[in-house]
Amino acid sequence: SQIYRILLQKRSQIQHGSMPSCPQPMQSPPPFLIYPTPRPRRWLWEHRLFAASLLDSLKLTPTTCWALGANFLPGVRTWEGCDQLCGSTLGRALAADPAYMDQLESWLTDENIWVRRAALVSTVYLRRSKLPPETVRALDTPALAMCATLLDDPEPYIRKAVNWAVREVLRRHYDLARGWLLAQAEAGPRSKRAPKS
Repeated sequence: SQIYRILLQKRSQIQHGSMPSCPQPMQSPPPFLIYPTPRPRRWLWEHRLFAASLLDSLKLTPTTCWALGANFLPGVRTWEGCDQLCGSTLGRALAADPAYMDQLESWLTDENIWVRRAALVSTVYLRRSKLPPETVRALDTPALAMCATLLDDPEPYIRKAVNWAVREVLRRHYDLARGWLLAQAEAGPRSKRAPKS
């Protein structure tokens, strides 16, 4: 059945990492990505992961990466699919253009667990960023604020994403993450904190 198909135009190009770039933002997927199905939510997870790996090897603009990631995200059903999608699209877009941080912050209250996880996991890929160091540091501050927001999320996969995101900030900017951790420790358990007036 045609649940999900990916047509590779020149397999040797992918093997050698020389796929053509997509210089213009796309209103539709590139010609080598075809998904002719009335039920995209039922794609096989192996196909999704392969598609994410393929996208990661292509030279795409940040706008295109974000558009593809945002389009595929509602269909994610596993932590692995979420993380692969962040690495190949959403995180790549953020690592190239800090303006996407605002959109990630807007996902923190989404009912979909994988959308909330994507908001955090996308910040992990700032480790690939070629932006100026001061820009990356400025992005790590809201990334930690996002972690604080989701620190008590009832979903284990969200709390694990918080852990991962904080560890990545520790690697990039130890002093920033250390200060955040100390502040959280001094504030004590969330359940025992005094309500804000």
